[in-house]
Amino acid sequence: MGCTTSKTKTPAANAASKGADEFYALATTEQHPVAQMLLEEWVLFVDAQARRIAGDSSAARAYQSRLKEVWADTANRPVTHRSVDYVGKMFLEYIKEDLSHRGWGGNFDYKVAGVVTQGFLKANANIDTALSDTPEEVSWEIKIHYDSLGMS
Repeated sequence: MGCTTSKTKTPAANAASKGADEFYALATTEQHPVAQMLLEEWVLFVDAQARRIAGDSSAARAYQSRLKEVWADTANRPVTHRSVDYVGKMFLEYIKEDLSHRGWGGNFDYKVAGVVTQGFLKANANIDTALSDTPEEVSWEIKIHYDSLGMS
């Protein structure tokens, strides 16, 4: 009698890893335009922060001057608001795992909004690089616009 399943946190870690893997597959294998753009922007941000931590403050300044709003090319890969929301949800799992791997922490969120034929995904994060040699809190935000199929 009683519970026969383990109450360890391993399944949650596996679930997060699956979400991170799913996001990466959406961006690379499935080539979801919004996921691709989100991954590209995140990689550029992380690279700029790694360079800043290594002493190259010009990399962070160059990144800060980048556009904070971009358009995903959905001409050949139409998307729905629902698929973009799923991308955002999986990105949260990806970013959690990525931050943990780097020894960083933070909080992050996303939202998807739109009308019938277009919308946007806005992702933001406040990142604490406390475990790096130069701890600092930095912010990241990107708004990715897209044309939609007009379905939810």
